[in-house]
Amino acid sequence: MNLIPEIAEKLGVELGEEFEVLPKIAGPGYKSSRYRFSEQGLEFSNYIHCPSETGWSPTDTITGLLNGKISIIKLPFEPKYGDEYWTVFWSCGCRSRELEPVKFSWLFDYDDMLRKKLGIVYRTKAEVEKNMDSDYERITGHKWEEAFELGVMRYENQTDNSPK
Repeated sequence: MNLIPEIAEKLGVELGEEFEVLPKIAGPGYKSSRYRFSEQGLEFSNYIHCPSETGWSPTDTITGLLNGKISIIKLPFEPKYGDEYWTVFWSCGCRSRELEPVKFSWLFDYDDMLRKKLGIVYRTKAEVEKNMDSDYERITGHKWEEAFELGVMRYENQTDNSPK
């Protein structure tokens, strides 16, 4: 029975997802190689330190990951053309407010690039749900709970001239 997919999931990465590692004893300026889990185990690419090496090789770094002496540094999700990705959508109407995860296809268009620049491009819906409130606060400078008080609520206090 191959436990590698389960180990990768428990460490917070998917098979094939590249990441870096940070040893507990690393000093300032430490630059990690890139790693990924495959069905065969943990592999690394030493391209950062030796650009002539472009392949993936097996490694024994798994021991450090499993005993907690090394931690994983997740890299931002980099979708390729046609990949599906998740992002957060803010909806503020006169009588409602909502943050919700939505899925798009990566077309490398203006909206995709803007979302990437804002740091709101995620691999999974769960990642969006985990980060929605903090993304809103990071981008706007306000907590989501304050949104009604700062903007939307003022519309509710205005006279409603719409037909009944």
